[in-house]
Amino acid sequence: MAAVASLIAPIFGKLGRTKLFYINAAINILAAIIIQFDTTACLLIARALFGFAMGLYFYVSPIFISEMAPSKDRGKYTNLH
Repeated sequence: MAAVASLIAPIFGKLGRTKLFYINAAINILAAIIIQFDTTACLLIARALFGFAMGLYFYVSPIFISEMAPSKDRGKYTNLH
């Protein structure tokens, strides 16, 4: 699912980084709620949503960090991610 999130992430680029963090948080909360139901289908759906959210997070966060970091420390902070 992380590969799928990486493929459709440019579509999300038009929304902006901050909105994507909120969308990502909503996906994680939804997956956490779904995983509470004790069926195999719910577990698989929740795991897929978590995978999608992590792929989206790893797309958005380095860009956001590099935009927010001071120019002299930008590489250091992005590398720590």
